[in-house]
Amino acid sequence: MIGGNVRHGMAWLPTPWETARRAPTTNLLSSSQQEHFQQAIGALRLTHRLENASAFQLALQQNILDGAYDLPNDSERETLNLRLAHNWTQGSVTWRSAGAQSSGGERSRGVEAGLLASTFARTHQLRLRRDRETPLYSNVGTRREMTSWSRITQPLPSRMDVSGELQIRHSLFAYTPSQEARLDGVSFATRHWTFVNPRVRLGWDATSSLRADVTASRVTREPTRGDLFGGADDLDRMQADLLAQRGDVTPEQLHTVELRVTGGAVGTTARSPTTIALGAEREPSWSIAMYASSLRNEIAAAGPLSATGLPLRRNVPRGERRGIEVVKTHRIASNTGVRVSGSAMRARLVEWVDEGSGDTVRNVRPILAPSVQMSAQIEQRIGRQTLARLELQGQNESFVSPLNRASDRLPALLWGDVVLQHRIKSLTASLRINNITDAFLPLTGWADAERPAVFPLAGRHVMISASVPLR
Repeated sequence: MIGGNVRHGMAWLPTPWETARRAPTTNLLSSSQQEHFQQAIGALRLTHRLENASAFQLALQQNILDGAYDLPNDSERETLNLRLAHNWTQGSVTWRSAGAQSSGGERSRGVEAGLLASTFARTHQLRLRRDRETPLYSNVGTRREMTSWSRITQPLPSRMDVSGELQIRHSLFAYTPSQEARLDGVSFATRHWTFVNPRVRLGWDATSSLRADVTASRVTREPTRGDLFGGADDLDRMQADLLAQRGDVTPEQLHTVELRVTGGAVGTTARSPTTIALGAEREPSWSIAMYASSLRNEIAAAGPLSATGLPLRRNVPRGERRGIEVVKTHRIASNTGVRVSGSAMRARLVEWVDEGSGDTVRNVRPILAPSVQMSAQIEQRIGRQTLARLELQGQNESFVSPLNRASDRLPALLWGDVVLQHRIKSLTASLRINNITDAFLPLTGWADAERPAVFPLAGRHVMISASVPLR
């Protein structure tokens, strides 16, 4: 369980694209404009092991946040203040009956099943900072989810195995409008969605150190509150009429086929270099994955950011992703581990309509979708109590608008972090220097002729933390 104050340096607000390119650290807000949030996070996990390698697990999580930040305002006389207060609670039950290893080296069938339920409610209040007790509007969005899933893994002859997974998920979104919105006679019906997401995998252990897996899956995602409201923070009559004309944003579907080949220490490729630096791994690992994804009704940015930083997003009939990923993990010495990865991707929006101009463009790259990305992590153990890690990432050029204009081009980037950890008995102290190259990296955004804006990665900054396990 953790709690405390949270400050983001006004990272909630978009930065004008031209300003961000010239001076990424520019903060257009005055020194009198502020933000302040308080947050508490709690988690409880109970595991009970049964016979025959089975296990039963119960997990509970809660995240409570309450705070506000000032909004830029053309009027110097009044400062607007947006309060956000949310309460997220989730509970899950999982049962696993892992396939047992027999004396002959064969595995039996493995079965897993789980049930998850969650609820999330967030209050949005816009106020004058001088009069925070009288909101200009106050609305509440509530999202509830119920998910059940099961997975069966069946060994096959010739060192092969097959698994099937099925997820059934129901989600709803309810909205309580503010009285100030004057929505009399306009009802916002509660949205319900039910999804069936299957996943099938076929695996083959070619040797004791070489494995291949072919996977086919479908994942469906419902629109967010911002998607449904066209980026508006408070739904008034005019916006409700406009949204009714456009029609609802509908769920998107992602269909993916992947081939993954793993070598070396099979099954350990995804582990962090920490395990290698500590000597837990004795062999190098590598993996190569090739994938092809097709998105139907992709929910993509289609217009400028709103005053509170939410983009206008609409359905795109079809999108495509094709790519390859390579990962190599190696323990250089007894106390040094290295993990390098690289990926090449061809991402396309098959057809996209600019909401502002009505122009239709085809086969364009999505927002901030570089075709080449690389990363490297080097970790060194110093003595028995200290770890040092260098994390580097790089990417080639990308665009901050699907229009793919020269003015929207983001050049190739390189950035990195440095992490130091030291343990004193049960206390672990950490020092992290983020973005040591002070790179300008938009995390998300939008660029059009009128209001280009982005959310850039924070410049070079330091984070200090300490943790003590409770036993």
